[in-house]
Amino acid sequence: MKLKEHMQGDIDVENEAYDRYTQNIGLLEETFYLKEDSAGEHETEATSSEEMMEIMVSEAKVRLKSDCANAAGFKERIATVLDQKLKKLQERNSAYEDDNSSDQNLDDHTKPVKLNIKQQTVRNAKTNEL
Repeated sequence: MKLKEHMQGDIDVENEAYDRYTQNIGLLEETFYLKEDSAGEHETEATSSEEMMEIMVSEAKVRLKSDCANAAGFKERIATVLDQKLKKLQERNSAYEDDNSSDQNLDDHTKPVKLNIKQQTVRNAKTNEL
């Protein structure tokens, strides 16, 4: 029984090592792919703002994947900033509703939409993808 547990432990360690190895290979491929692309683009022509944004996002992903501690901190900072902005937006929407509550009969405008729980979970999922 002990031998079987020991062998299973060795297999688990090998699997973890292989996973780290494949992750490192992927990071290296992304890094060198980005460097090759950016060198070629600078020689040919300037990139558009959309392409620059894609490059910045992919570089951020590489940095996040390379260091798990930094990734967790970065995700927390992004979530905090997004939560603060959402609170401000909700406060503005509620203030807007308070201001326009007496004027509802004058306008046929729709009320501003508040983010529901589903939209907040989608936002959180997108930040986790970073």
